[in-house]
Amino acid sequence: MEKMKDAAQYVEVGAPESDYLRVTRQGARLTVNLGGVAVMGEFERGDGKAGITHTCSPIFGPDKHKLYGLVQHGMMRNEPSKVNASTPNQIMIKHIVTDAGYPPGVVVEETLGIENSVFSFAMAHHNSGQEKVPLNAGLHCYFDAPTGYKGTKVNNQDISSLIEQHPDGAPIALPARSIIQIPGKPQMQLVQDSFRFAMVWAGRNPQTDEIDKTYVCIEPIELHPDEFGQPVSNLHPGGKRTSSFDLSYI
Repeated sequence: MEKMKDAAQYVEVGAPESDYLRVTRQGARLTVNLGGVAVMGEFERGDGKAGITHTCSPIFGPDKHKLYGLVQHGMMRNEPSKVNASTPNQIMIKHIVTDAGYPPGVVVEETLGIENSVFSFAMAHHNSGQEKVPLNAGLHCYFDAPTGYKGTKVNNQDISSLIEQHPDGAPIALPARSIIQIPGKPQMQLVQDSFRFAMVWAGRNPQTDEIDKTYVCIEPIELHPDEFGQPVSNLHPGGKRTSSFDLSYI
């Protein structure tokens, strides 16, 4: 993914000195400040790519079973979406899934809000096509971590060893309410509906295998990555699937 460059491609709401949300039209990539503190930012990864929060749809991770030949995380993060500010504190996103090989007819709609130091994210997938489709979507969140990933806890579980032992990320169960503790940052709570798991991850330098130390990824997803293609992942014609979370300080 390329870095944000052209300010004309952004949609911004809120105020940079307090609660602030920026979303790009290309890939619907986003950054978030709460209470004047960077929560999700843009980072230079060890592999030279730009790390920035983005939606993963219609698949999270790789298409392991080669059901449709989908690229890692789907193409939404690389394609234009319709992105508009609907209020001074809310952004609406619409994207038509056109990934090669994937059945047509799936539309993604998102509502992102920022107010009173709460970031809200709501996602809906609609299947207006003629056949059922497998779906496992999520938000690949790059949290600002001023001292690196080490010592990060989710519900009092230190996820450092999971990140170190699983270069491609590791899934953890995500209860209705989770506490996120990133060293050097205020404690946060994530209250979710229909995001059953989170992937925890940080990138690496491919030459040295050194793990990146400016961010940590905690990524809410609807299903376990291995469930893509199983009956639980199916969205039937005329069906709709919704998932959401709120993120705030404790």
